[in-house]
Amino acid sequence: MKNNLLKLAFSAMTLLPMGAWAIDFGSEQVVSTTTVWTFNTMTDVVNTASYLADDQGNGNLYANCKSGSNSTTRTFTPTALGDTQKFAFGDGYTVAISKVLVVNANLRNPNNLPEGTTAETITGDYGQGFLAFNATVAGTLYVYMNVTDASASAADKGLRIYHSENVADSKIKSSKNSTATGLQEISYTSAAAGTFFIGITAGGGGKIYAARFVPTSEKKDEWVYIGETGYATYANNNSYDIPELPTGLSAYAATAGTDGHSVVLSTRTGIRRTNGYILKGTPNTNYGLTLSGTALGPEFNGGDLKRAATYSSASYVIPATDSGKYNYLLGNDNGTAKFFAPNGTSALNSKKAFLQVSSQLTPATAARGIDIVFADDVTGISATLNDKGEMTNDSYFNLAGQRVAQPTRGLYIVNGKKYIVK
Repeated sequence: MKNNLLKLAFSAMTLLPMGAWAIDFGSEQVVSTTTVWTFNTMTDVVNTASYLADDQGNGNLYANCKSGSNSTTRTFTPTALGDTQKFAFGDGYTVAISKVLVVNANLRNPNNLPEGTTAETITGDYGQGFLAFNATVAGTLYVYMNVTDASASAADKGLRIYHSENVADSKIKSSKNSTATGLQEISYTSAAAGTFFIGITAGGGGKIYAARFVPTSEKKDEWVYIGETGYATYANNNSYDIPELPTGLSAYAATAGTDGHSVVLSTRTGIRRTNGYILKGTPNTNYGLTLSGTALGPEFNGGDLKRAATYSSASYVIPATDSGKYNYLLGNDNGTAKFFAPNGTSALNSKKAFLQVSSQLTPATAARGIDIVFADDVTGISATLNDKGEMTNDSYFNLAGQRVAQPTRGLYIVNGKKYIVK
């Protein structure tokens, strides 16, 4: 996300009859496209009616921390996490978080709202602290939060999302809620346009990490995140194939190189169900995937890549060896993607994949990586010998950059190109 300065705007309250109040936020009061709110650049404590902008300069997330007739002030304090952390929503969409909004006390749900209530027209005692925004289309709201104190025995405690479509007879009829403590996500899908209200009703407050709204028309079946190396593994655990990749994303099968110390990637134009793949795209970017009933043939397989979901361990800790085969994980070697032998504690989630081969690759320790090469860059040749039994081709170099006088079978660099000596 762009690190633009966070916009924080305040508007004057307009008095309404019977203690009601409203806020005029002008034209920035609606959401009709996918919007993600994080608070990485925020510096001010929010303790009055205002709207929050995300790191891309989009406003629309309203913070109301004080009601019209209650003097209690709720505050949202931006607090640094220390190191930037990445969090994935339930559908796989990943955000980088460096700050959270800490709620000082009850971030109440706006109960008993009149029909037609919006984020700007909250009335009476119902606005003792909440986040809200007005969506002009139907869609799904995702909220990533940490609830400090909740009670499973109390329906009014925990994390809750209301939507104005459920308001009837001046009362909210239903909501999505969680009474669990700790880091969690809650989502709510609306069938119509309207206002979402977000609240933590636990007495101890909580932390808001990020919020995200996705219109129904823009929703993807699954998201994959490409990290800083530009590569990631992906396991299609779905019962459908993905015949078309989004612009900028490439898929590859992976197999062990014949030289014994490389992994060769072969292009795949689609992703087959129950297969694992290597994906390549722009670093630090989310890509949305769409499942299809169109079946892909066996030629779209992922080679020697296995899905972590097929592994027997519930936590998907991948061992170095398994049933006489050798396992390798995609990792980061100073910004370059390479494969590494597992260290015994390496865990993958079910949407990831690992390499499993019958012969050990070298280097086979976690401290050194195994290079990735592309099948399209490799040309098969047979070595030609002169009458002295010497190679007649140009100079050969191994993948470590060392000149080799008499190559044997394997992968080498000749005149800047990769070749396999057979």
